[in-house]
Amino acid sequence: MNKKWLILCGIAAAAVIAIVVIINAGAGNTGTESASAVSVSDSSSSEKTNDDANERLTDSSSSGTAKDQNEDQKAETDEKKTAAALKNKKSEKEEEKNSSDQKKESSKNKKDKKDNKDKKDTKKKSQDDSKKESEITPTAAPEPSDVPEPTAEPGPTETPEPTSAPEPTDTPQPTGEPVPTGTPEPTKKPTPEPTKEPTKEPTKEPSIEPTREPTREPAPEPVPEVYYCTVSIDCFDIFNHSEDFTGDWNAVGSGDILNLVEIPVYEGDSVYTILERACDTFGIALNARQSAYGAYVAGIAGVNEFECGPTSGWTFYVNGEWATVSSSEHPANPNDTIRWSYSCAWE
Repeated sequence: MNKKWLILCGIAAAAVIAIVVIINAGAGNTGTESASAVSVSDSSSSEKTNDDANERLTDSSSSGTAKDQNEDQKAETDEKKTAAALKNKKSEKEEEKNSSDQKKESSKNKKDKKDNKDKKDTKKKSQDDSKKESEITPTAAPEPSDVPEPTAEPGPTETPEPTSAPEPTDTPQPTGEPVPTGTPEPTKKPTPEPTKEPTKEPTKEPSIEPTREPTREPAPEPVPEVYYCTVSIDCFDIFNHSEDFTGDWNAVGSGDILNLVEIPVYEGDSVYTILERACDTFGIALNARQSAYGAYVAGIAGVNEFECGPTSGWTFYVNGEWATVSSSEHPANPNDTIRWSYSCAWE
């Protein structure tokens, strides 16, 4: 681009010089000296301009040549880089294609192996099933062979009767001494040969397995019948001596702590064990201790002894009768009605 621009500038400068020369030539004779001077100066300036233009053209041509060489080298480098990139890309595509082919081949091999394995498993399963069926199917028991019937023993053969002796023929008058006729010998009876009885093979009786008696499960143990008694707990007497009560009124509440609830009774229970079972069942606080006379109940549900006078405390009744012994010494029986009551003036 710079080379073309310099050439155009040189052409333009030459044209300007030519125009100036033509104008100076046609200006007439006036001012010949000045015109000649001007022409000389113009010619010298034009020569100088031409020299400058030539130098510029030379510099520009040399610089343009160097630049073209650089551009050619750059283009060649770019072409090499492009060719290398294309080659790398092609090799990458080939590698990808090879890897995909390998994956397809491996997946195909895996599928073939799986199909073969499935076929083997199916065949083995069918063989096992047929074997099981043959084992399960009972073989028909061989029918007992017919026992040969014993042949009838031959009876004794009839003995032929002896032939009767021939009657004597009329003997002619003996001319001489008579010759006596001989008697025939009796025939022998044939003895029958004994027939052999066929030997009977002993028939094998089928073995009979002993029948197993079914195992009897042990009978469940009988559930013991449960009996109950009725329990109630109250502190109503505190309201009759409210001016003497120094305890917690929140614990007293309405005075009805437990109202006629059924508690199971077991063998050996006492009134105290029933009270413990009732308090455990309904979450009622129980304050008791052992004394020389047995268990002593000092407080129930936060209402304690001596909080309503010096003789106040808990006492109990069984079936409406006031007890005279400790609660741990009084037996509890089914259907008993046990009442625990707080007394402020117990005597």
